[in-house]
Amino acid sequence: METLASWFECEYPGAAASLREGVEEMFTINWLGLPAPLRRSLARRNIIESPHSGVRMRTRRVTNWQHGHMALRWAASGFVATKKNFRRMMGYAALSILAAALDRHVDQEGVAA
Repeated sequence: METLASWFECEYPGAAASLREGVEEMFTINWLGLPAPLRRSLARRNIIESPHSGVRMRTRRVTNWQHGHMALRWAASGFVATKKNFRRMMGYAALSILAAALDRHVDQEGVAA
């Protein structure tokens, strides 16, 4: 990644800085030692984008949010309604491996990272 950032440095210094900023987090999934199907699932943005898209679809016509509690209720009900359309993610059976790897990391670091 450093080579790529160096290549971008001349014409796109902002992109180079962005690459250098996130380089440590970029490969987190790899060093956790997860099985390939779970690694592929977690590396995709769709895990995050899909539920948010469902909530946006269900709340797009609301124009007058009375207060924060109302927005939270709508968001929560949107996530619950969107949940019905979810499929199992690839590698879901290996989530216990992910939990164990994260626990080991927290124990090593001493704090939740």
